[in-house]
Amino acid sequence: MATSTNPLIERAQRARAHALQLRDSATITASLIEHNAAVVAVWRSMLGPQLRTGAPRPDTTQQIAELQAEVQHLRTALAGRAVIDQAKGIVMAALHCSEEQAFRALVEQSQRQNRKLREIATELVEVQQRRRPAAPSAAARHERRTPAAG
Repeated sequence: MATSTNPLIERAQRARAHALQLRDSATITASLIEHNAAVVAVWRSMLGPQLRTGAPRPDTTQQIAELQAEVQHLRTALAGRAVIDQAKGIVMAALHCSEEQAFRALVEQSQRQNRKLREIATELVEVQQRRRPAAPSAAARHERRTPAAG
């Protein structure tokens, strides 16, 4: 006798697993950003006297600049990842497809338009936000619940 599973339960389980993967990935990325920021801070503290005396070593100054650029790149990547994940969710909901299929659809659109995936994702999220009606303010919700005094 075959047991049938509830598709809503399956979808919720897949969504939970995906959320856990995203959390783990975001934790790792945030850890890398913190690590690189700490490295920059150590270099600055070690080189502080040299930089103040005006006698920095060119290779050390270059290393600091490279580390700062890497930290900025990681911050940008983390921000881009969040918007790409939001866009994947929008595509998954609209097309009733898997995460992989949604990501493939976004990549294909990016390649067709010769634009960065982050740009495509940002545009999709912005369009979705404009379509969604604004949530009523707390005052407006309170007014609806409270009968008018007469």
